[in-house]
Amino acid sequence: MSVESLQNILNHRIGRRIGFDLGSGLLFAFCFGLYLISMPKSIALEDDSLFILSGYFNGVSHPPGYPLYTLMLHLFTNIPIGEVAARAHASSAFFAALGCVVLYRILTLLGLQPWSALLTCVAFAVTANFWSQAIIAEVYSLNLVLNFSLLYYALKIHRQFDPLAPIPAGLTRDCVFFSVLLGLALANHWPLTVLAAPAYLLLVARPVWQTPNKLALTVPAVFVSMGFYVWLYINNQASPAISFSGEFGGMRDLIDFILRSHYASVDQNPSAGIADKLQFFRDIAVMLLRELNLLLLFALYGLYRALGESRTRLYALAWSWMVIANSFGLVLLIHFDYSDLFRVVFKVYTLVSIGALFVAAGFGLADAARRIGPGLRAEAWLLVPGLCIVINLVLSLPQNFRHDYSWGQEYAQRILSEIPNNAIVFADGEIELGLLAYYHRIEGQRPDIELYSSSALLLDNRLFDYRLADKREYIENFVAMQSDRPIFAANNYYQVPALSRTLFLDRLGRPPGKTQNTLSSEDIALILQWTDNNDDVWTRLALEELRHRAIRFLTPALKRDSSPEIRQFAADAINRLIRSPAGVLQFVKALVDGQAVIDTLAIRRYLDPIDAESLAQKRYAADYVYLDRLSVHSEQTATLVDAARQAACEHWQSYKNDYCRSSPDSSL
Repeated sequence: MSVESLQNILNHRIGRRIGFDLGSGLLFAFCFGLYLISMPKSIALEDDSLFILSGYFNGVSHPPGYPLYTLMLHLFTNIPIGEVAARAHASSAFFAALGCVVLYRILTLLGLQPWSALLTCVAFAVTANFWSQAIIAEVYSLNLVLNFSLLYYALKIHRQFDPLAPIPAGLTRDCVFFSVLLGLALANHWPLTVLAAPAYLLLVARPVWQTPNKLALTVPAVFVSMGFYVWLYINNQASPAISFSGEFGGMRDLIDFILRSHYASVDQNPSAGIADKLQFFRDIAVMLLRELNLLLLFALYGLYRALGESRTRLYALAWSWMVIANSFGLVLLIHFDYSDLFRVVFKVYTLVSIGALFVAAGFGLADAARRIGPGLRAEAWLLVPGLCIVINLVLSLPQNFRHDYSWGQEYAQRILSEIPNNAIVFADGEIELGLLAYYHRIEGQRPDIELYSSSALLLDNRLFDYRLADKREYIENFVAMQSDRPIFAANNYYQVPALSRTLFLDRLGRPPGKTQNTLSSEDIALILQWTDNNDDVWTRLALEELRHRAIRFLTPALKRDSSPEIRQFAADAINRLIRSPAGVLQFVKALVDGQAVIDTLAIRRYLDPIDAESLAQKRYAADYVYLDRLSVHSEQTATLVDAARQAACEHWQSYKNDYCRSSPDSSL
């Protein structure tokens, strides 16, 4: 069968009234099936657990609230098939597959033959970045399908409009659809939509301006988006089981919430500088090359060809805006410290940019086929997207085929199994708090315990307002008054004094002497097993923290334990746990802690092989500065330690820098 015959089959309309073609159906079925097969069936990391909690309980997600996504997630999590986590992941798979279908419609609208458009969309579907968001509970699949839909209708409106001809009958209807979609997109992820919106408005501005009844065409966007945020306010005031920051005190609180004021210190970190931005720029360029590989050449060619013709010039300007604004432009607007964490956080913001480049690549393929197509067999134009699919599968499959992923579940069960009966547990962060809350609140595990957020976020049983200045003092006083019940912390973020610590939990309370740290060989074996069997980048970040904690627990045995066997065991375990210079620094910090006299030559042997300039994460660079200053003198006087801490604080002036805190234990 020839390619031309296949093109005709793909063009076959299944339903005349909805205009749904076979190509769209095949693409949706393939993508949805791929994502369902590869998605985790249990809880994952990133913001997965937090979104599942807010969706399941019809609550309020973290700022800006994502009211549309929360409602959609609520519908999916109440479908009585499989675990709640799997239902939530299926929602992202559904929206991602739908987004690929909309991309297919855009490419065929631009003139790309259906079979080439189909393969180009599959190449996009299996990109590492997009695929990773299609298999967990996150807002980016829905955000992309809405932005693709906005681009589709913007292109359609622009192509229909002729200032010298009567207004087509379908133009007004398409403008209304565009306006409604814009309102929905703003109700899902307004920051990314606002960044991309000038591209769409560039295409529709003149048609809308010259169309009668302009108000009716623009008002839906306002009413739809405002309606969802009004619902968010009303729902939040009803005190749902899950609400990120609790009831709003008034409209000012709502506006601050929508504007993400809660994250101001993260988005505008004063310690971020030009070097950080240059590193993000580099990562974006590498990512675009990786995600499009062979198709990047056709994307650049497509932009060039579109710019060269007056009838398509606005296409090129719109796509260029989407590429630049939602990637490089975003780096200029926000001030992130460059680190492994924020590198992973930032990459999903660029999905709209990657999608726009795939649109440009499709246009480039179509233009090249028209110009030199007669000289080549039709099959030749399938080769480039076909090879792109192969390359992306090779690069993406190891990290995104996660059907047997279970670390989040294993970690949560390990913590829950260690908590004694009738205990009180404080947790913080999306990992510990999110995982424990999922199994405690949704799965109904350990009903005997009381779980609190140490930041007074997310859960409805808040002990204090999340804006409380000294949360540590409040929790300390709370612990002092609860003498009849054991109190624990999973992720002791505020470093509340602890009677004892294990790898997974801190038993809170002021110890009469030094806090007892315990770590078993089974714990170490478990960390190593987890580390060697996880390709997920978020899990690797979590495991890095666990390895560092284990190193800090084991190191004192090298200094104080009288048993040669225990010292040998500790040394062997530390060697296996250290996987990077950051692990070395954690070991050296623990080695010098509390020592009146340190072996400066031994410390230098650990520090000298480390290239301080290559420590991209500023927290580890601060560790290096601290230890470097301490190793100058063998005597660890209080003045010397304070001076070293001050130097490390000045090296990275961030609220996350433990060296800037007053607690004597904070360096560990």
